Amino acid sequence: MPAILDESIAAPDASPRVASSNARRHAGSAIRLLAVAATLGVVHAAAGDPPPCPPFVERPCSSFGGSGEEGGAPPIEACTPGAGGWARAPIERQLFPEEPRDRRDEFTQGWTRWTRHEWANASLHHASAGLTLSGQSIFQGIGSNAAAIAASFQSRIREYWHGPGPAMPRLLALEATGFAGMSIAVTCAASAGCSATASATAAGGCSSLGDASAILKPRSIDATALFNAANSRLEFAGNVGVRIDDSGPTMAGEITRDSTWSTNGVGAASGGASYVVRLERTYCAFTNRPYVRRSFGTVSVSLAGTVDAGSTASAASAVVGFDVN
Repeated sequence: MPAILDESIAAPDASPRVASSNARRHAGSAIRLLAVAATLGVVHAAAGDPPPCPPFVERPCSSFGGSGEEGGAPPIEACTPGAGGWARAPIERQLFPEEPRDRRDEFTQGWTRWTRHEWANASLHHASAGLTLSGQSIFQGIGSNAAAIAASFQSRIREYWHGPGPAMPRLLALEATGFAGMSIAVTCAASAGCSATASATAAGGCSSLGDASAILKPRSIDATALFNAANSRLEFAGNVGVRIDDSGPTMAGEITRDSTWSTNGVGAASGGASYVVRLERTYCAFTNRPYVRRSFGTVSVSLAGTVDAGSTASAASAVVGFDVN
């Protein structure tokens, strides 16, 4: 019987008992697969090998006891696979930035002083980015500034049958997991004029077999604080709300906002959004199908601010992560 291989191919063991043990150890959950093996009688007596495995096998876990639990109906009749083995191809990935980025700047622009901090990171199943920007007038100077940053990842993990078939059925249990979060904040204080703008965007998803998949279409939150010198009032605009449910077929989310304003030129607002993959985005079957696990995610944030005899500050961050376990 063949063994599951990782990144390389090993010669099949001549002993059916040893090969069967290797296969059970590497295919899905060891405990569940031992139960399946006991049900099937994978270790055969010397009375002769069973017939060859079918070219395509897929029996859902629900049809033999839910998830390979002992006591259910046998997933399939015992069969003999080819001399090949399950193998995992090298992981494919694209990351931006390729190395973590973290930079702080303090600079003067005309009669304004600015501080900026940006960071971004990407890994196999995760991306995050963030910005802070603050400005202050010097001797009632006027100035403006803006900044933006992004991060993203793409990954592909593939399992395949290497060598002569047919492929050996094994218990395969996959689950889509993922989350996304965004936050923004703006503050404005002036006797003449100021503005602060922040926005954050996130998107991502993962896919494999069956329902082991999820997708987060691009979601954005933004906020702007603007001091209106004509009436000495601060005005707010943005798409964040007190509490908004924002759910899709595979993701559940929520948007929130907090704000504090006054009419003497001081105000602040913040907002957030969070998303998580819905439960039961899974695939479970006794099968000889290969699989490809794909994950991707992207985040971006941007800030802008102006000052006129006052100060302004804005911040934004976003994170996203998806995988099929």
